Amino acid sequence: MDSIARLRAEAAGTHRPGDHWPAHATPDYYARKRRPTLRQRVSRTVRTTFQNILGIGVLLSIAIMATSLLTA
Repeated sequence: MDSIARLRAEAAGTHRPGDHWPAHATPDYYARKRRPTLRQRVSRTVRTTFQNILGIGVLLSIAIMATSLLTA
């Protein structure tokens, strides 16, 4: 049993803690596997994009403040 893969699947929403985790996954298992809905995928994409843009903005503002302090 691969505990890292299980934790990643639970975090991604494709498994729940009590779900069966086969030792060797078959095509039938993958066909039944829970997948995130379109809404969940779009929400996750928007959230991570916003977080990345926000992080870049913070870094830029720190760099601008640092350069203004050095040139003053």
